Amino acid sequence: MKQMDTSALFTLSYGLYTIGSFSGEKVNAQVANAVFQITANPARIAVAINRDELTNEFIKDSGYLAVGVLAQTADMPFIGHFGFKSGRDIDKFATKEYLTTPSGCPCPKDHILACLELQVESAVEVDTHTLFIGRLTHCMITGEGVPMTYNYYQEVLRGKTPPTAPSF
Repeated sequence: MKQMDTSALFTLSYGLYTIGSFSGEKVNAQVANAVFQITANPARIAVAINRDELTNEFIKDSGYLAVGVLAQTADMPFIGHFGFKSGRDIDKFATKEYLTTPSGCPCPKDHILACLELQVESAVEVDTHTLFIGRLTHCMITGEGVPMTYNYYQEVLRGKTPPTAPSF
């Protein structure tokens, strides 16, 4: 039998997003690439978050999450701040301005083209990740530009993939 070439998975198209949520008075966000719309009316979106992430805990606690669509203007320090640092160790919004969705989810102001708030309707545990399926409850355009793709992040910015990412 022929061996699988898992590099074929890198041909799938992904965007890069911030995923924000809250628990009580605390807010957190991280970078994710597994976000996709699954229905149009009503609009439902699926988001995969590693089970070990603080954001996962916050989403389960609050029942809400915000998806921030990253622009190509996002630089490595911005992506690294939300993608390679843990909210368990630092307050990611201590030095970053953010919008708050009606439910209370944070969405960074910088380098974000749109912010979508989802109310979680179901969650499916899939090995290392939770797949949250949410109904769109609020959305807004917050900037102009081109959405960042995962390919752009890897090829142009030379970004790395953390081991907790579904595409590692």
